[in-house]
This record gives sequence, C-alpha cells and structure tokens, in this order.
Amino acid sequence: VGTYVFNNIVDNHVIRPVFSLVEYQIVSSAGEGGQILPTIAEVAHGASATIHIAADECYHLTSLVVDGQSVEVSDTYTFTNVTENHTLRATFAVDQFTISAIASANGSISPTGNRIVNCGESVVYTFTPNEGYYLSGLLVDGENVAPSPTFTFENIDSDHSIRPIFSVYRYQITASAGMGGTVTPITTTISHGSDATVSISANDCYHLD
Repeated sequence: VGTYVFNNIVDNHVIRPVFSLVEYQIVSSAGEGGQILPTIAEVAHGASATIHIAADECYHLTSLVVDGQSVEVSDTYTFTNVTENHTLRATFAVDQFTISAIASANGSISPTGNRIVNCGESVVYTFTPNEGYYLSGLLVDGENVAPSPTFTFENIDSDHSIRPIFSVYRYQITASAGMGGTVTPITTTISHGSDATVSISANDCYHLD
C-alpha cells in the first residue's frame, strides 16, 4: 500500500493511481537431447502459460521436474493461475535398440549374442566358417541377403537380428575304367573331410595293372 501527502494545500489538485498486474517468471531448461520453449516466460498474476518440450532425433523425454517435484512426462506442461515464480527442468535419454546375433553350427559370428546400441550408431559383424565350411547364406531381420564376410548395420534406428548360415564344402570324385574292368561308383559326391571308397573289378581274363 502506498500513500501520497499533499502538504500546505492552497489550490485544487487531482490524483490518479495507476495499477499494473504483478508478473512472475517461469524459467525452463532442457538437458542434452532435447529442447524446451520458451525458456523464460513472463506471466501475469492469475494467468496461465504452456511450456513445449521436444526431444531431438534419437532421443526421448524421460522426466519433467516442476519446482523440484517430478510430474507426469508429456510434451507440454501448463502452469495455471500463476501466483509465484516457477521452474521446469526436462531430461532426455538416447534411444537404444537391440541387435540379436544368432550363432549357427559350423562357424562363428562376432560379436555374438544380444548387443545394445545407441540410436544412430553402426555395428560391424564378422562371420568365420569352420575348416571345410563356407558362408552359404545370411539372414538379416529374417530376410535373405547376399553372403559376405562382414555385414554392417548403419545409422541404427530399430531392433535387428542377424544369422549366418554355413555349409560344408562338397567334392566330386569321378572314376573311369579302361577296357577289361569296371569301377563303381563312377561318380560320387562327398563332404569335406569324409572318406570315399571306389570299387575296382577286373573282367574275366584281365587283371589290374
């Protein structure tokens, strides 16, 4: 309450007070991975103010703290009937995804197992067949892709799976006999490291040199 004193009055006077609404300040801040607008809001007594919160690409909003107290996470927050100063703090976290590397028989994949990666990262996988085997197929997210010794997931923005397929080398044995005898089988296919038997027989009146 203010006062004004007219002293030693000897004439007419006019006095007119002018009043303004009290204003309060709302100060908002955002951690790494997001933005908040406005950062400073001047709000008249009894008015309302809405603060907008947005996560950057590859981030999500994890918490809102108003005047030191956690509140429900939302992309907006409204202060209603403002009668004092306020603060708002938004916290964000990077999005994370899982890559499932499924090992197959007769070879290895590196890295193996479930791997947690941050959004936007890249991961290289390497496939090594066991002796006598080769990489015959590659399944990425359940779909066939061209086999290659390595595969790179780039700029990751979702979950993935990867599974190499290894097959054994197979060889063909072709046998032939000249006049006077036979061999069996003439053609046979065997796996790497296996044994194969070819039978050789001389006809009557002939012998094997």
